[in-house]
Amino acid sequence: MNDLLKIHRIIEGAIVGLDSDIVLNGWCLPDGINLNSYIEFKANSTKSNVELLELFYEREFNTIVLAELNRPSLILISPYDLMLKEVITAYELGYFNICIPSLFSIIEAMLVFLANDGDFTKIRYINGLNNTLELPGNSNIELKSKLHNIKEIVENYFQKIEFNSEVSSSKLNRHESAHGRKVGSYNKTDCLKLLVLISVIKSCYNN
Repeated sequence: MNDLLKIHRIIEGAIVGLDSDIVLNGWCLPDGINLNSYIEFKANSTKSNVELLELFYEREFNTIVLAELNRPSLILISPYDLMLKEVITAYELGYFNICIPSLFSIIEAMLVFLANDGDFTKIRYINGLNNTLELPGNSNIELKSKLHNIKEIVENYFQKIEFNSEVSSSKLNRHESAHGRKVGSYNKTDCLKLLVLISVIKSCYNN
């Protein structure tokens, strides 16, 4: 991470109250005008940052998350654009268990472009995101901060785990979901975290 990005992250963290629990719990940070809304929402609250982010995204779901999810974008190719619409419907109906595998699939389809420049043969998303962050022509600090946040969350969700226990982790994990090792049910918060991540990835693109 270059010096300007480090400074931006420090300032951002001071404003939002950023701590490791936010990333470890899989929440992306709001940005721009949404960050200002979150700061107002956070004022004088005694709740933890993790609790506040969840409440904030639930309250502003239609205006922040859903608006971006519904925005047409070339980063969502077929059939994942249609899949996302179906997942949103399932989410609104409370069918959370069926949402998670589809959401991870959609995220990977988007990372092909965000991290791999459209190369479908690569699955090293973290390396690709690091390369994007280090591009000499990439001087947009807000975008780089957003990409860094995405990288942290993806690294958390895509962490490989050992399948040597019948008891699954309480945290979301792509490998656990894809390989049928999840024990117990997914919930609304699990889905919301991934929907927020997708909306943040989409917001990196104008088209």
